[in-house]
Amino acid sequence: QNVINDTFSLTADLNLLTASLNAAIPVSKKSILYLAARTTYKDVSNNNFYSYARRQDTESEVENFNDRVLTISSNPSFKFYDLNAKYVIALNSKNNLQVNFYKSDDDFLNKYSRQAKNAGNFQLQLINEEQETWSTLAGNIAYQTKFSEHLNLATNLYFTKYNNRAFSNFNFKGNNPNPIPFGYEQNNEVRDIGADIHLAYEPSKYKVKIGLSGIQHDIFYLFKDNDIQSLFEKTTIAEWSPYASFRFSPIKKWTVQAGLRGTHYEATRRFYFSPRLLLNYAASEKVHFKASFADNQQFFRELEYQYRGATRQLWVNAGSNGVPVLQSTNYMLGGLFHLPHLTADVELYYKNMTGTLEYIVVNPGESLADTGMPRTYKIFTGTGISRGIDILLSSGYKNFDTYLAYTLSKTTYHIPNIAQGKAYPSEDDRRHQLKWINKLAFRQWTFGVDWIYSSGKRYINSAKIQQGKMIKDLKSAELFDFLPAYQRVDIGATYSFSLKNNKSTLGISLFNAFNNANVKFIQTVVSFDTQNGMPITPVFGSEANLLNRTFNISWKLYL
Repeated sequence: QNVINDTFSLTADLNLLTASLNAAIPVSKKSILYLAARTTYKDVSNNNFYSYARRQDTESEVENFNDRVLTISSNPSFKFYDLNAKYVIALNSKNNLQVNFYKSDDDFLNKYSRQAKNAGNFQLQLINEEQETWSTLAGNIAYQTKFSEHLNLATNLYFTKYNNRAFSNFNFKGNNPNPIPFGYEQNNEVRDIGADIHLAYEPSKYKVKIGLSGIQHDIFYLFKDNDIQSLFEKTTIAEWSPYASFRFSPIKKWTVQAGLRGTHYEATRRFYFSPRLLLNYAASEKVHFKASFADNQQFFRELEYQYRGATRQLWVNAGSNGVPVLQSTNYMLGGLFHLPHLTADVELYYKNMTGTLEYIVVNPGESLADTGMPRTYKIFTGTGISRGIDILLSSGYKNFDTYLAYTLSKTTYHIPNIAQGKAYPSEDDRRHQLKWINKLAFRQWTFGVDWIYSSGKRYINSAKIQQGKMIKDLKSAELFDFLPAYQRVDIGATYSFSLKNNKSTLGISLFNAFNNANVKFIQTVVSFDTQNGMPITPVFGSEANLLNRTFNISWKLYL
């Protein structure tokens, strides 16, 4: 019979930044309720309580305002909470039902003030407030039935709701008696309701699955620059997808997985095919080779754009506002090798894309000033290529485990009206990414040291672009800069003990132990003002920092 575990359990986790609670509550012999919640009970931010680093002064002196004013570091704050509930019912030995619910909210705030004066004691001040919120609501009902030992039916009904709102207000105070505030606003809401039903037949030598899924997207997005609407859409779109997959072993040592998915997308009134193939060859117990091929489509697109150097995201639908369906052909070749005390997983990949997307300011050399007029954004489309190698090494020696993951990659776009029509780095291009995770268990102690490194992402540094220059005329190196590489080392230790016959752990950690100055984005603005009747064009900037060195203590109790 399909019997639910009737054991009650509760886990509480408290630290200096967040608190979480997980519970399993048996309702009956055939049903159980799982609850989980997390929250910050104060803003997570860079500040002197958590960091040994000194704050930068917000005032500076410059010889000439027409020279760039040094960038200031700002320390954003962040808070969140999320709730998750799952109710599982074993109706009988062949049928079970699950009901899931999820809710989350996140808030981001970045405020700073930047003052500078020149040799003539003329002072300017830039004030900025930026705020962004995210919220998610989701739920589903999943029903599974077992017709026989090898035949199963699964049905899933679900809904999701996502909302994102953001704004930024800038203001220059100087000689101008009527300074013009400027900024941006975005609003994005996506509501999905969908269903998926599939039948799986799985005897000992092969597996067959056929199914049908449907989803309706209600999408709204809005972007304003200086209170002028630049991008807007509100629409309802449906897509239907029959699919099938087949896994079998035609000859010894070989496993083949083949699949085909078709999608009718209402916005373009077209039917798209997506074939997939995965091959595995077991040369021996310790050496396996693998290869795959897939054609994919993406109808629901993430549109990234930059507002004065800071990257923003909107979820948009293909088929309107000039947004194309993203289509990609993917190839992978790799192997899994089990050596003494070492396992290596290596994959080479290549992706060819059509329908790549850029929402970008056409005239970045003339688009920074606080004139109160909107800048000219435009959607451009083209092609792209992504290629690289993923390497995962893992090793274990008694009580010591270590994992090293490294990716070498290059992703480029080719869009005729950008960077003189030549290939340039995409927003997702990260040449080097590395994670090294180490864990040592000694008696009741567990020690950990992690190192994370990633090449900096691309951004448009408009302050260095000559006035009057357009994106189609600039070389890639003239149009784009890269943020500093992201790097941090985390150190932690956990002690396990019993508290009134209940398991408990006490942990201590140091996040970003070497206090690397990791940058979220660099924002640049320009003000046109006058001094003694002469025009001045000061360039102000802000580096929004990610979390610096942070000390934390945590306590976890299992009941």
